[in-house]
Amino acid sequence: MGTTIRAFQIDPTVFSLITVTFQQEAGSNLAIGRIVRMTGDGIVDLADNTSETNASTTGITAAAIPISTLGAVQFSGLLDVEMVLGLTLLFGEVVYVGANGMGTNVQTAVSGRANCRIGRVSDSSAYNPGGPSPTFAKIAVNLDYPIVVA
Repeated sequence: MGTTIRAFQIDPTVFSLITVTFQQEAGSNLAIGRIVRMTGDGIVDLADNTSETNASTTGITAAAIPISTLGAVQFSGLLDVEMVLGLTLLFGEVVYVGANGMGTNVQTAVSGRANCRIGRVSDSSAYNPGGPSPTFAKIAVNLDYPIVVA
């Protein structure tokens, strides 16, 4: 008789949300559940994997943030993150910064681009890989530094 161990179980009472407020100054509203980066002086914009600078993640938008207003960004906790379409998401899988502030489970292999882990899949039951967008997965967020592909 063996022992069954369930890996990566999250206790939401221990894994708390940490929220900070930033100004949104980009060219369009930031939707809820988007991965953002700080561009300077408390201003945020969408993160993406096109470079180390763009992949340097600050957190996940806690609510939609209209242009030129303050909004909440969470950088720790069990959060809903908008994911790119067409993925197969598995429990415990690593999630990276993808395109346009969305998450992906696929590392980039393109030279000069960056892989930045934002956390692990905790629940993908709400994710519909065929759309319609937006499509969210619950991610246990633990931000990391971007690593540039050589």
